[in-house]
Amino acid sequence: MSEEQAGGSKPPHLAGKVLIPDMSAAEAGQMQNVQVMGEVSQEAAAALQHIIASQQDVFAKSLEGLQASIKQNASIAGFAPPIVNLQNIEEIVSHFSETANKMTETTNLSYEKLSQSVTASMAKIEETAKKFSGG
Repeated sequence: MSEEQAGGSKPPHLAGKVLIPDMSAAEAGQMQNVQVMGEVSQEAAAALQHIIASQQDVFAKSLEGLQASIKQNASIAGFAPPIVNLQNIEEIVSHFSETANKMTETTNLSYEKLSQSVTASMAKIEETAKKFSGG
């Protein structure tokens, strides 16, 4: 079994008078790190999305209960139920949802940028090694 088959890497090669090591393992390791970071970030964003959805549900149920209570108490007291402005609470819920969506979007963009950066860095290292060696 060759070294390439055993470890998935290529043996070092000469470029001019300089021995250039195989950089594919370093690149693969960095890409794995980027992928793990992306997965962790996406899991955090998904957890935030779940929390926001739960909060929206709680807010909606709370508002329904508040409205029912106001109507019932007004009815018992013989008054017309007052008009309750719930717009601020609805705006808060909407803001939570927008924040969760922005976090998910930012996480995805960050993962893409980080992945591109690692790929570009590894290509630059390889290019520099080749130039340095004259090959």
